[in-house]
Amino acid sequence: MRRPVDKLVHLQEKAKPLFAIIALILYAASLISLMQETSPTKDLNGFMVEALVRLSLPFGVILLQETLELITIISGSMLRSTGQQFQIVALVLVRSFFKDFGKLNAEVATGGFDAYSQKAVVKLIAIVLMTALMICFRKLSEHSSVQKYGQKGHRINLYKEMGAILLVCVALVNLAAIEKSFTIMAFISIIFTGMIIIDAAFFIVSIAGGHSFNKLMFEG
Repeated sequence: MRRPVDKLVHLQEKAKPLFAIIALILYAASLISLMQETSPTKDLNGFMVEALVRLSLPFGVILLQETLELITIISGSMLRSTGQQFQIVALVLVRSFFKDFGKLNAEVATGGFDAYSQKAVVKLIAIVLMTALMICFRKLSEHSSVQKYGQKGHRINLYKEMGAILLVCVALVNLAAIEKSFTIMAFISIIFTGMIIIDAAFFIVSIAGGHSFNKLMFEG
């Protein structure tokens, strides 16, 4: 009999293509709307810049899918869930870069190097560093000594996953019923911040349990 956690993983895998289709449809709809505001035949450069800015919309949908995937794999593999967190942070940075591209383009056109240009450089460096960290982490995960730690603590990881699922419910109720303003990035922000708190709480429990230094550093 399939466990509830396995059902969640299966459901998430089935929903992956749906998220991609929704992202493409939303982007296509935004481009159609953009054509009515900025004609590509009259202002091709302006149209292309705004098209890049609007890439933040499909990236938001993909980020939502990646976050939900992270929640479903927490109990299965600590190494995989940690790698997923690196991936989400990198995607957040890429989405943020696209979102600010219009203001960055206007600033660069005047030959300035003010706030948006500086932020863009910082984001690009951060994206490169996050990509390097992901590659290093994947290489590190191949070592048997690291895999040994990653295979332990399935019960604790299951508790973390249950906490993350509860967090999703709380975030949805808060944004939809209390704040009455649901946005994908606000939802992801609540989930990610809450998961950091959950991880930190279990890390404190590990310290109290007197685990070895290597295991504590791995969990940290």
